[in-house]
Amino acid sequence: MKSPLLSLACAVLIVTSATACGSTAATPSAEETESAAAASPSASASPSVAPATPSPSAAATDTAKPADEGQNVTSPCRTDDLSFKVTEQSQAGGYYLITATAKPGVSCTLRGETAAVAFGSAEDAHAGPAEQAVGPSVEVSGDKKAYAGVSPKSGNVEGGVLYPQIIVSATNDDPNPVSIKLPTDAEVAGPVATNWVAKAGDAVPF
Repeated sequence: MKSPLLSLACAVLIVTSATACGSTAATPSAEETESAAAASPSASASPSVAPATPSPSAAATDTAKPADEGQNVTSPCRTDDLSFKVTEQSQAGGYYLITATAKPGVSCTLRGETAAVAFGSAEDAHAGPAEQAVGPSVEVSGDKKAYAGVSPKSGNVEGGVLYPQIIVSATNDDPNPVSIKLPTDAEVAGPVATNWVAKAGDAVPF
């Protein structure tokens, strides 16, 4: 019976040699070995291997520039970066138009999502989305302004809670929202707000 060590050695030889393990064939003589060596190519010759060359894709990857390089990309706006103005509009049953203007020397971007607006701290005083999808971001700088429309009511709702101010923030998680006193108290019931947009005419909540 073969020992485990011998069996392991046999397995290695089966993979690397054409001679079966345990064969009783006689070991070739020195003359036979010399004759076989003379008839076959030199065993010491190493196959020629071409030097590795980086593939075109790898070279392109190394030299590729970041997607944003050369583009004018501004930082997200914070509430402290902006000044807000609120005006009453009669279109669409009446709504408030919020205009966001960058402070001097500031250039930033407001995401084209529902404006972060509320009339008070109560959950039902926070404006929900008037639109179904997020739009393009809006750069605010110099004469470039952003606009959002806020309707204090959604649908044909009777009654509501009166609020004397509107609270605006650049984002929902901004720690410094601003409170703006309204010309007259707003009767609020299910308020909705548009996304931030680049044109005042696109900020009409329906």
